[in-house]
Amino acid sequence: MLGGLALQGLALKIVNHFIKKWDPLSQFIYYRVRGIARFAIVLLAVNVALPLMPLPNATLDGVRKALLAGFIVLIGSIVYTAINIAMTRYVNGLHMDGEDNLLARKAATQMRLLRRAINILIIFITAGFALMSFD
Repeated sequence: MLGGLALQGLALKIVNHFIKKWDPLSQFIYYRVRGIARFAIVLLAVNVALPLMPLPNATLDGVRKALLAGFIVLIGSIVYTAINIAMTRYVNGLHMDGEDNLLARKAATQMRLLRRAINILIIFITAGFALMSFD
């Protein structure tokens, strides 16, 4: 486990060194998804190590259900982040600095409300599917 964390830390240092040369959109996406990527790596490591552990079948079943719930939460957070990135890009593309910016402000307000509604919907659906993985 410590070796995996050390390897991930080394990989992050290498990526952080090269990220300064990336375009702003790639930097924005990288900073938004790095926590999700860490969670995915942890899920993958536990999934790979699980068959190697001498655990009783009942315990293995519980751990597999927890991994399934974790995977569902991972998918939900990927969707959540993708929606937020898309909506942020849309709102940032609006021209809010002009004098006659009523339509831009209306569109930005509508997107903020839509973002909140979609985020709540994604959270409820993700929580529902994650809870359904436990019988």
